[in-house]
Amino acid sequence: MKENMIVLTVIVFLLSMVAGASVVDNGTHSEINGTGSAWFFVGSILSSFHDYSDSAKAFDKAIESNPNDGLAWFNKGKALYFDGQYNESIRVLQKAIDIDADLSVKAWFYQGNAYFQLGNYTAADRTYTKAINLLESLNRTEISSETIGKISYEG
Repeated sequence: MKENMIVLTVIVFLLSMVAGASVVDNGTHSEINGTGSAWFFVGSILSSFHDYSDSAKAFDKAIESNPNDGLAWFNKGKALYFDGQYNESIRVLQKAIDIDADLSVKAWFYQGNAYFQLGNYTAADRTYTKAINLLESLNRTEISSETIGKISYEG
């Protein structure tokens, strides 16, 4: 974990130079004051380190900067899902869907996984069906059956 924090500190420093964000060291950790895109990037990095709780917090900061960023809501919902916060994940993923319909298919799959983890199989089936029907209506193949299986397996 210490190596992750070193890498994150370097990334935050570079972001502060590139994105115009300022880094404040309060003695225990660094904080970013500035652009939502910097927070979005930090949230993505934390997710890649499987630090989903802090990732969700970073996406919160990105959302504070831009409440209409559907992708930030979606990524926060995924982080909450992987952190085991299924009810909150469902709520946040719905917000992503409401803001950006292009995220609906993937968000509904994660919602379905969250419902499944909660044992609400009827709601899981309903959201999986919404995703599949929308995908078919758009005649899109970006989510293959292999990907659907992988997403379901991750849950």
